[in-house]
Amino acid sequence: MTACTRCRAQLEADDLRCAVCALLVPEVSGAAAVLAAAVKVFRCGGCAAAMSWSAEKAALACGFCGAATHLEEMKDPLEQTEAWLPFTVDANLANTALRTWQKSLSWFRPGDLASASKVQSLKPMYWPAWLVDARADVAWAADSDAGSGQSAWAPHAGVVDLAFDGLLVGASRGLSAAEMDGLAPGYAVRSKASAPSLLPALIDESFDVQRSLARERVSAACAKAAGAVVQQGHIPGKTFRKVKVALVLSSLTTARLSLPAWVMAYRYGNEVYRVVVHGQDRAIVIGKAPWSLPKILLTIIGSLTAIALIGLLIWVLGRHR
Repeated sequence: MTACTRCRAQLEADDLRCAVCALLVPEVSGAAAVLAAAVKVFRCGGCAAAMSWSAEKAALACGFCGAATHLEEMKDPLEQTEAWLPFTVDANLANTALRTWQKSLSWFRPGDLASASKVQSLKPMYWPAWLVDARADVAWAADSDAGSGQSAWAPHAGVVDLAFDGLLVGASRGLSAAEMDGLAPGYAVRSKASAPSLLPALIDESFDVQRSLARERVSAACAKAAGAVVQQGHIPGKTFRKVKVALVLSSLTTARLSLPAWVMAYRYGNEVYRVVVHGQDRAIVIGKAPWSLPKILLTIIGSLTAIALIGLLIWVLGRHR
């Protein structure tokens, strides 16, 4: 891997500009020049996830939503997975994690959810993400309650040098942003393997983002992380509003990983609900569950009754003064 001649940041294959300082990369000529071949992916017509074609599976249906896929040819260079993280949660543990999660839900869910629901499908999957190590000069501005009266706000601003180590930025289109954000913290990102775990019915979602858009997503993720960091000790005071950050990268290194998870569907009554169980930490379960209408109505009626009784009590006390 070569380095930028101006800022010495890493340059990756097919880069046209440096990701840090935007210097044009000199064109490679002669025998060393390699033209990137057009990439073909199978695109789901329902959720737009990109799937790798497998002759063994002969899979033409999307593993996320079951919709038909179509072949799409992409001219620009795509990101490619460099390493896979191993599964440490097997199918039995994923089933147990689902039941534990169902039992832990609030009182407003059906009481028999764990016992009456039936698992419809359980599929192992790999979803793509960037592992980012970066450093940036971050300028921030915000209003806070520091240095002002109890009810007033005061403006503050500053510049801080921040490092982002092991930041996971999701690139899946089969998982939602909330699902990726919920899964990301539980991965042992240094436990890389050179090939995916060989599991039956494995879904291996491909990177389907061009290099330029990928860099935009990574930069946006760094800015979001910077906004969270500056509120944890850099902005004076305890309460903030109008927090804004702008950053200039001084270094950036990315690795492309495929991360393990279990995609599950369970049926309760006449409805089917989706749940994603972490592939390395069974305590992380993200999904949907039904509400219990009788419990909700009972709570509303109880609250209205309590309000009415309190009002009656106040009226009676007022009459006897």
